[in-house]
Amino acid sequence: MSQEIKVMKKIMYLHGLESSNVCDKVDFLREQNEVLAPPLDYRKSNIEEELMYMVESFQPDLIIGSSMGGHVGLMLANYYILKLLFLTLLFTLVLLNRN
Repeated sequence: MSQEIKVMKKIMYLHGLESSNVCDKVDFLREQNEVLAPPLDYRKSNIEEELMYMVESFQPDLIIGSSMGGHVGLMLANYYILKLLFLTLLFTLVLLNRN
């Protein structure tokens, strides 16, 4: 018998403009990963600095962004291109089919 070793990914989840960090998407991701899903106010003047600090502190393997979070995630991935492995712009509604 071979044993399967699961490696947790460090995922940074960026919610949409009028959304929340408390959602089924984050719950699903947390089932098998270490997830940073901060509450974000994209209207703040220093949001870029806050997000850059979070990326540098958390060192995510993956950034997942929904809507505005996908846009911001793309900018972060462009800036940290050598440090990030992937960028997912959209999180599909597979969660609805998880019965």
